[in-house]
Amino acid sequence: MVRGLYTAGTGMLTQRNKINVIANNVANVETTGYKEDLMLSRSFNEVLIERINDPNVLRQNEIVGSITKGVHVDEVFTKFIQGSFNETRRNADLALEGDGFFVVETPNGLRYTRNGAFFVDNQGMLVTAEGYYVQGVNGSLNVGSNNFKVNENGQVFDEEGDLVDEMLVVSFVDNSLLRKEGESLYYTFGEAETVESEAKVKQGFLEASNVDLIEQVISMIEVARAYESNQRVITTIDSTLDKAVNEIGKV
Repeated sequence: MVRGLYTAGTGMLTQRNKINVIANNVANVETTGYKEDLMLSRSFNEVLIERINDPNVLRQNEIVGSITKGVHVDEVFTKFIQGSFNETRRNADLALEGDGFFVVETPNGLRYTRNGAFFVDNQGMLVTAEGYYVQGVNGSLNVGSNNFKVNENGQVFDEEGDLVDEMLVVSFVDNSLLRKEGESLYYTFGEAETVESEAKVKQGFLEASNVDLIEQVISMIEVARAYESNQRVITTIDSTLDKAVNEIGKV
C-alpha cells in the first residue's frame, strides 16, 4: 500500500513537470524561431518478485513477476520541425528554410539560434536584440547599413552591391546534443558534430514558433486529468491507512 503512495506521488511529480513544459511552450507561441519541447517519462527500474515460503509449490524463491516503483522524467527533447514564415519586408529579418542555425557570439562563446530578428547597430554590425554579433564565415558581420542584401545562399552584399561576407549557418549531425539557454539561443552539449548546412536564407521573413496552441491545450487537459487521478489514489490510500491505524487497530 505504501508502494502505491510512492507510485502515485511520483506520478504527480511527473505530471507537474509536464505541465511546466507545456506552459513554457504556450508562453512562447509567439516567439520567433521557438521550437516546441516535449517531455518523456519512464518507469523506475522494475523489481522482481519472488515466491517465498509457499507450501503449495516445490520450488522456493521462484520469480513470479515484476513491478515498477513509479515514474520519473526521462528527458525533455526539442522538436526541430520547421515553423511557418511571416513576411516582414525588413532587411535585417532573416529566416532559415531547412535544417540549420545562425551563429552568434555571446560572452559565453558561440551560440546557435533560429531567431533571425536582427538589427544593425551604430557601427554597421549585424546583431541580435541582445546585442550579440551575428557571425559570417570570416567573423562578425559588418553590413554597413540597413540597405544590405542577403541571397538564399547566405551571401551578404552591402548597399553598393559589393560582396561583404557569407552568413555562417551550421547544422548538426545530432540535434539532441543542443540545449536551450534562453534568449532563443542553443549551446552544444557533449561532442556535437557540425556539418555543412543546406538551409536557404530568406531575407525579409521571420520563422514563426512551431508550437500548435490547440495541441498544447489538449495536452494540458490530459495531463491535468492524470494529475487528478494520482491525487485521488493518494487520498484513497491515505484514508485506508487511517482506518487501519485508528479503527482496525482498536479491535
